[in-house]
Amino acid sequence: ALVSRGMDGFPPAGAGQAAEMQGEVDVPDIGRVRIRYQLRSSRHHKNTHWFWAAFFAELVS
Repeated sequence: ALVSRGMDGFPPAGAGQAAEMQGEVDVPDIGRVRIRYQLRSSRHHKNTHWFWAAFFAELVS
């Protein structure tokens, strides 16, 4: 739930979007965390599904 909350305000995933984006969330007992996301796609026959995938997180000082 916290990882998906970092994507609040992102544009819908799709062709033509930035390859990477980042967001920040407050994590209980840890503090503010910056999460980086990559734009990815998955093909099934003629359909392409675009989505944001988290790949890195770091504590924000």
